[in-house]
Amino acid sequence: MYKIAICDDNSVFAQDLETICKKILNKLHIECPIQIFSNGKDLLDTYTKQNEKYHILLLDILMDGINGMDLAHKIRAFDKDVVIIFVSVTKEYMPQAFDVNASNYLEKPVDEAKLTHLIKKAYEKIKNKSLLIKSGTKNVSIPFDDMMYLETQGGKVILHLVDRTDCHHGYLKYVLPKLPKDRFVQCHQSYVINMDYIFNWNKKDVTLKNKTLIPIGRDYKAEAEDAFFRKFEG
Repeated sequence: MYKIAICDDNSVFAQDLETICKKILNKLHIECPIQIFSNGKDLLDTYTKQNEKYHILLLDILMDGINGMDLAHKIRAFDKDVVIIFVSVTKEYMPQAFDVNASNYLEKPVDEAKLTHLIKKAYEKIKNKSLLIKSGTKNVSIPFDDMMYLETQGGKVILHLVDRTDCHHGYLKYVLPKLPKDRFVQCHQSYVINMDYIFNWNKKDVTLKNKTLIPIGRDYKAEAEDAFFRKFEG
């Protein structure tokens, strides 16, 4: 799921920024939780100790403890993809933003139109690495990396993810074209698998790395095996 983190030791500004972000996300019909951190250490700990990741970081620079620039350097060491946007009362540190490949540098108070553009731009970038699927009136973004396999049951598509299972109304035939063909293949009328999670296979089924057994349907056998060999021999 698309996630945003705000890190600012000024609680009033952090809450105001959260309100602006929620307004923008609602306008763009994007479902996205927002988490506020009052210091850089707590945000860094979610990466290093909880293995958490975010899609956008809105970082204040002048903070006690780890400042925003040092925090960005530390996070970049193990997350090359996160979109970093600095938010500061001064332009003094703007040149340093390029060192961590920051997407932008906004001055306080934040211009809502500029932030809308940046969030929309970041979302478009994320879509190329994620499955965009409707959940009620919202668009939910699910990274391809997290998807082990998809299953269909009675007008519903069940996404079996690394850490959870998501269920959505729909059919595999509409979801399949949205998945990259070099990573996903339909091996059965009811199943599509992410080949990155294959442990081994035989003529009848596929064993995933978590030991889940997925059947190979007769009508899908040739196409599935061809995809497997391209993936692992190519």
